[in-house]
Amino acid sequence: QQQQQQPPSPQQPQSAQPQQKPPQPPQPTKPQATAPAPRTGPSPSTPAVSPGGAPAPASPAPADTRRAAPSDPETQALAAANTAIDRSDVMALSRALKAAPLKLQHMNPRGAYAYLAKFHQLREKLRSLSAPLDLSRQQLQTCIDEANFEMDLLAHEDKIIQIQAKWRAFAQRRRYLARIAFCKQNEAAIIRIQAKWRATTQRRKYEARLNYLKEQEPYICKIQAVFKGRKQRNEYTSRLKFFETQEDRIIRIQAKWRAIVTRRNFLRRLAFLKCSEATIIKIQSKFKAVLQQRRFRERMQFLKDCEQEAVVLQKNFKAYRQRKEFLAKRKAWYENEAAIVRIQAKWRAFAARRHFLKRLAFCKENERAVLKIQATWRAITQRRKYQARLAYLKEQEPFICKIQAFYKGKKQRDAYTSRLKFFDTQQDRIIRIQARWRGNIQRRKFLRQLAFYKVNEAT
Repeated sequence: QQQQQQPPSPQQPQSAQPQQKPPQPPQPTKPQATAPAPRTGPSPSTPAVSPGGAPAPASPAPADTRRAAPSDPETQALAAANTAIDRSDVMALSRALKAAPLKLQHMNPRGAYAYLAKFHQLREKLRSLSAPLDLSRQQLQTCIDEANFEMDLLAHEDKIIQIQAKWRAFAQRRRYLARIAFCKQNEAAIIRIQAKWRATTQRRKYEARLNYLKEQEPYICKIQAVFKGRKQRNEYTSRLKFFETQEDRIIRIQAKWRAIVTRRNFLRRLAFLKCSEATIIKIQSKFKAVLQQRRFRERMQFLKDCEQEAVVLQKNFKAYRQRKEFLAKRKAWYENEAAIVRIQAKWRAFAARRHFLKRLAFCKENERAVLKIQATWRAITQRRKYQARLAYLKEQEPFICKIQAFYKGKKQRDAYTSRLKFFDTQQDRIIRIQARWRGNIQRRKFLRQLAFYKVNEAT
C-alpha cells in the first residue's frame, strides 16, 4: 500500500516505471500537496551526533524521503522509524521505537546507537538484494534482538572468557587423562615401537656413516699412512739423537746392571750351598707361621667380642705407625736425596744405553731391508700421487685443452701484434735490408753463371 500511495521519485530506477519516459534533469518544482510523515529531531542536512560528541556513522542516501501520510497508527510509527533511520537521527529513532503501536519488546534505553547500526546493516543487505528498504515491525524486532544479544555478550565478556577457559581446561584434562590411560594400557607396545624407531634411526645413521667412510676410504687411508709414517720417522730420529747424546751414560748403566745381576746370582748360589741352614730356617718359619695363625685367630675372636673398641685402637695405632714411618722415610729421604737421584739417573742411563745399543744393532743388521722398505714406500707414494694426478688430468682434460688453446691463441696474437708494430716502426729499414739481400743473391747468381760461361768457353 505504501508503494502504491508513494508518488514516483526521480531516484527510482527506470525498470520500475516501464510506461514513463526516461527521467529528465531535475527542475525546481513546487512542494507537492502530499505532506511527508511527521518527523522529529534534526533536519536531514544536519548529521546525527552521538552522546560523546562524535558524529554517528554515515548512512546511505535514503531511498525515498517523501512518504504519504498513513492513517494507521502502526503504519505511522513504522514510517517515523524508517524516516529516523534515513536521517540517522538517534533521538527520533528512540521515540519511534518506543511508540505503543509498534509493540516492540526488550527495548534497551542505551542501545539506540547499536539499533541504528543494525538497521543500516539490514538496509545494506536489502539494497544488495534489490528489495524495498522500508523495514517492517518483524525486521525491527529481529535487529533489536540481535543488538541486545551483542550488548549482553559485551557486558558479560569476562564471565564468558572464564567459562571458555574452564571448559578448555576441562577438555584438555580429559584428553590428557585419556592419553595417560591409553599409554598405560599399551606401554609395552609403545616401548617396542620406540625401540624399533630408535634402532631404525641408529641403523640409518650407521649406514650413512659407513657409506661416507667407504667413499672416503682411499683419502682416509692415505692420510693415516702419511701421519703414521711421519710419526715413526720422528720417533726414530729423536731416538737416534738421544742415543748419540747419551751413549756414555747408557754404557755405564749397562755395566752397573750387569754387576748387580752377577752379584745376585752369586748370592743365590751361596744360599744354595748352605742348604742345611736353609732347612732349619724354613722349619722355624713354618712354626712361627703356625703360632702367628693361632694368635691371629685368638685376636679375631677377641676383636669380635669388643669390635668397636678394637676398631678405634687399630685406627689410632695405624695412624701412629704410619706417621712414624712417614717421618722416618722423610728423614732418610732428606739424608739420601742426592744418592737416590744419582742411582735413578744411573739406572735410566743404563736402560737407555741398552735400548740404544739394541736399536743400533737392529738397524745395522737390517740396514738393507730398511732402505729397501723406505724405497718401496716412496715408490708407492709417488705412484699414488702420479695416478691421482693422472686421474685429475683425465677429468679436467677438456678444461685444460680449452685453457691451453686460449693461452696459445693469446700468445700467438700478442706475438703477431708485436711483430706488426715492429714492422710498422722498422718498415723502411726492412725494405732496404731486403733490397740489399736480393741484390747480393742476384750478384752471386750472376758471378756463378759468368764463371760457368768462362769455363765452358775455355773448354
